[in-house]
Amino acid sequence: MGIQDTFLSNEDIEHDENQINIVNRFEKLQKEIIGERRISGKILSLFRDNQQRSNGIYLWGDVGRGKTFLMNLFFESLTIDEKDRKHFHRLMEEIHNGIKEFKDHPDPINRVANSIASKNEVLCIDEFYVEDIADATIMARLIKSLLDQKIRLIITSNCKPDDLYKNGLQRDLFIPAINQINQSLEITHIGDGRDYRQIIKSKDIERISIHNENSMASLARHLECVIDDIENNKPILVVRGREIECIAKNDQLVWFNFESICGNKRSVKDYIDIADQFKTVVITNVPLFNEEYENEARRFVALIDELYDRDIGLYMTASRQCEDLYHGKKLQDEFRRTTSRLVEMSRND
Repeated sequence: MGIQDTFLSNEDIEHDENQINIVNRFEKLQKEIIGERRISGKILSLFRDNQQRSNGIYLWGDVGRGKTFLMNLFFESLTIDEKDRKHFHRLMEEIHNGIKEFKDHPDPINRVANSIASKNEVLCIDEFYVEDIADATIMARLIKSLLDQKIRLIITSNCKPDDLYKNGLQRDLFIPAINQINQSLEITHIGDGRDYRQIIKSKDIERISIHNENSMASLARHLECVIDDIENNKPILVVRGREIECIAKNDQLVWFNFESICGNKRSVKDYIDIADQFKTVVITNVPLFNEEYENEARRFVALIDELYDRDIGLYMTASRQCEDLYHGKKLQDEFRRTTSRLVEMSRND
């Protein structure tokens, strides 16, 4: 079943005209990809060089509008094996590991790009967002190399290409990548509208509660079915050689106090490993994020991104409602995405 049929037959979502138009674009791209595979190697090379060919789609727009959902539909309904789908954080983790692996190579970044291209015809990148000069430099070269090798890119982002790494240090080094994205990919805005995570059709099982006299008792009731054989004597979780103190854990679940999981020593790499190891994460005592908690807020955003992307169950107690957790200034756009995702995660079975 193609993406169009899959999308229209899904009764658990509300369709709108913008989404239908994007699905039609994805459907056209799928047909182009499958059509190329029916052409022999030499003819295909001539075809690629002389015909109008889509190099992929850059899908951007506001939080909760269905960008990730639509990209996942495209990926899952694309009937080829030579494809991959990564959240941006996880992709960068793999790229950095690859650069270390090929450190003796004259051009490690190009070697990583060649490795990706050797396994894939299509690469989907979710939540593309560049925030430091190292990642900006790497992605500029990686995107060029992948597009030069005719790898199709499907990218989702909250911002249009021209706003990527906006006001970033030495942004001029990333401008060529922005230009290449604009010139090579179909830039598609998902349009304004409702945040579909706020109206998701699912059983209303609240997993995120507010600190009060009943919050811990409520959390305990929710966790009764998953806390068998739990280790609750402040066990230590070792991630990449670093110790993280837990409140409790077992093979399926890990329970953290907020400060332990989003404090000074934590990073995206830790969250990737935690998502690999556990199916459920519990976080208690999530604070109000004011200007003094910008660093903790940034780590929290990264943690929720990883848990959401990997479909990890989340239980959480917080000082405020999700919509009122962030009172800082630096991460307003990023935290809107986090808020939207928390609302959805709180209601999923």
